[in-house]
Amino acid sequence: MKRYLHSLLLLSLVGTISAKTEDDCCRVEYTPDDSCDYEITSRSYLSVRPHFLSDSPEKISGFRSDRLRTPEDGNGVAAQAVLYGSQSVNERDIARYFFPLGKTVLIVDERIETINNSSPPLPMDLRASHFNIFTNDGDFRSKISIRPEQTVIGVGFHAKKSFWVDEDKGRSFYGSLSFAAERVKNNLHFFEEVLDNGGGPNLLVDDHVMANMTEAFMQSEWKFGKIDRQARRRTGVADIEFKIGYEWIQQEPFHLESYLGALIPTSRKPQAEYMFDPVVGQGHHVGIIFGNHVGVEIWKDEAKDRKLRVEYSGHSQYLLRNTQCRSIDLVNKPWSRYISMYSSEAQATMASTLPVANNLDHNFATPGINILTLPLKVRPGFSHNMTTAAVLKMKNWILEGGYNLYCRQAECVELECPWCEGPAIKRDDGTNGINDGRGNTNPVRDITGNYRLENVTQNVALVNYKQNMIKSSDLDLLSATTPCTITSTIYGTVGYRWDDRDWPLFGNLGGSYEFSNSHNGVLERWTIWAKLGVSL
Repeated sequence: MKRYLHSLLLLSLVGTISAKTEDDCCRVEYTPDDSCDYEITSRSYLSVRPHFLSDSPEKISGFRSDRLRTPEDGNGVAAQAVLYGSQSVNERDIARYFFPLGKTVLIVDERIETINNSSPPLPMDLRASHFNIFTNDGDFRSKISIRPEQTVIGVGFHAKKSFWVDEDKGRSFYGSLSFAAERVKNNLHFFEEVLDNGGGPNLLVDDHVMANMTEAFMQSEWKFGKIDRQARRRTGVADIEFKIGYEWIQQEPFHLESYLGALIPTSRKPQAEYMFDPVVGQGHHVGIIFGNHVGVEIWKDEAKDRKLRVEYSGHSQYLLRNTQCRSIDLVNKPWSRYISMYSSEAQATMASTLPVANNLDHNFATPGINILTLPLKVRPGFSHNMTTAAVLKMKNWILEGGYNLYCRQAECVELECPWCEGPAIKRDDGTNGINDGRGNTNPVRDITGNYRLENVTQNVALVNYKQNMIKSSDLDLLSATTPCTITSTIYGTVGYRWDDRDWPLFGNLGGSYEFSNSHNGVLERWTIWAKLGVSL
């Protein structure tokens, strides 16, 4: 069964990789179909719904409280192991989520627009100097794009034990423990097409000079916000769910139960060093969980041993606040986390004293990503998912089909420590004039190279530094959050039971597809699984 699942995953991945290889050389901007396709843009972090949480199809299908009583004289124990794998499918939606301006392809140029827009040729989205690209000819130009995808392979374990059983009333308590060990692979599929290399890098103009954006996103000077051309992987044990439940009614043809428990984090927090870095679990948050299950038999054919049941499960959780490092933009300045800055007035003063030769005084700065990646208090808050299913039993065969609705509130973040004023945006209009660099600042500048924003000349001198410093009100905390999410999942399974054994067994194969029409900040994916369970 494990070999079968791996074969399916391998075939799908080979097809996906082949398609992406062909797509890399001809990526173009795709016009969104509607406003929901680019509603969320320029975000630095995406929280992805983990697998194998309570009431997720791969966990609940074929494994409900009836397995505790399958052996007539058993110990009230049931357990299952689930091998699962998933693949995301909406790469362009997630590209717009991370990229600014709702785009999937960005134009990078070393020059800036002029009044008549004659140089550089439009369009232009990013100014290359913010990324330490300085060339001999000064006309570097390239196209960059990403096609983010996530692949997950994991094994989930779930055990339940009933206790304090009241056979007459059909009531009992039970304990439940579950967790998953998984490998998460995130790949941005970053691709750069260099349109003009600018005559190669000019290594004399700065201590850190990059030849292109591929190098720039992995430069050693950056501590955060890197973009890796290779897939990044994380393997670990996801969060542990521990629950104590009570079966209010457990008699044919109806059952009802409720539970309360805790989510215990086991994996590490996100680090913000890389964009779309894989995370196992839910960001190391402690959580409170609660929910209920109810089911009723609606049809029965005793002669042919056939039954049809309807099952409903609702699961809620509240994740408590913790502290994480995340990158933020400035208000109304998408991707300004990468803009060139002075870290303090002292650094600006130092820039004004550097040698004029080779424009060292113009180019000296601190990467904005090192300044605007901050420790934030992150509160994911409330989420809820519910599953409705029809379960058809035909002798030993079990067919199940259902629908899962998942909703999660938007994350709330706040600064862990008060913002310390000091950093400011460096001025650079591309002319290498007296107002370029040299400690001069420009608070209205953005990352696009827009001439009208670059060419501000009033109050930019070093003596005006304090009035141009970034204030706490300039920080766009929303850019570091994952928005409110609503997803739908349809699933189907086929299973077989060996209930006439001393230790009854069951097996199950299933698949699901998760999708959303709310906005583009949702990872849509298909999932397949194979499970084996036992009752003792």
